[in-house]
Amino acid sequence: MKGKLTEERIQALDKLGFVWFPTGEHNELAFADRLLQLEAYKVKHGNCKVECKLDESLCHWAQKVNVSRNAIDAGGETRYKLTERVRPLRGVLTQAFSQIPMT
Repeated sequence: MKGKLTEERIQALDKLGFVWFPTGEHNELAFADRLLQLEAYKVKHGNCKVECKLDESLCHWAQKVNVSRNAIDAGGETRYKLTERVRPLRGVLTQAFSQIPMT
């Protein structure tokens, strides 16, 4: 049963004290972490135009966020399901990033 999370495996993980994230919580933590990475990128490079040659992982995430925002703006759904997270953050992020000093 390759790749299957059986009841026995769940019990073994529980016994070790494995931390189970409620549905969506892990994604929220990952999103918050990416925002911090983007903030650090802006401090270092002076903008949020992430270049893949400088940070490939963050670049790919930024591309997904852009695709999601374009879909949201067009009134569509996204496979990344960022709608609930991106919409309320647009103004906040714009304001926050504009206040980061350029060095």
